[in-house]
Amino acid sequence: MHPLYMERDDAVAVSAFAKLHQIRTNQWPMVAAWLLMSGFDGQALVSVAALDRSATAWDVEPLVPDLMSEIGAFSLDPNDAALILGATYAKVEPEGAAQHAVIRVLARAAPEFDNPEGWLSECNHAEEFLDCDCDADSAARADDLEHTLRSTVPLEITSGLADALTGRE
Repeated sequence: MHPLYMERDDAVAVSAFAKLHQIRTNQWPMVAAWLLMSGFDGQALVSVAALDRSATAWDVEPLVPDLMSEIGAFSLDPNDAALILGATYAKVEPEGAAQHAVIRVLARAAPEFDNPEGWLSECNHAEEFLDCDCDADSAARADDLEHTLRSTVPLEITSGLADALTGRE
């Protein structure tokens, strides 16, 4: 894989997780470190990577806009971001390992967007039926939705960055 292509996918993945508010304050230093290892550079990126994981939002959040600018972050529609998030989760855990993990994450993200449509709405609806036997077809629909979210976008990012974004490192 050409390094510039990988850098671009890394920026897309970070953009997607940021759009969906899925990068916690304590994750940013590791995300920034992986971006540096992928070839990105910039003062804010170095500053965030140098922070301890116990750094507070007061330390991290002011640097994030500059960090995003330094990596050439993409402005994504929430539904595009949902597919990229799904592809990233596919990198760190096999489908079925964590029961409908992508649906659950996106359902939690949906309220951040006023009356979301598309993938966020579908996940929000599907999540309501994941843990009940009240609809005989809901499990099959959820399996299909999870598969679609994980497999629609071909994404080439490092496993380390995927781990950092999903909180698995």
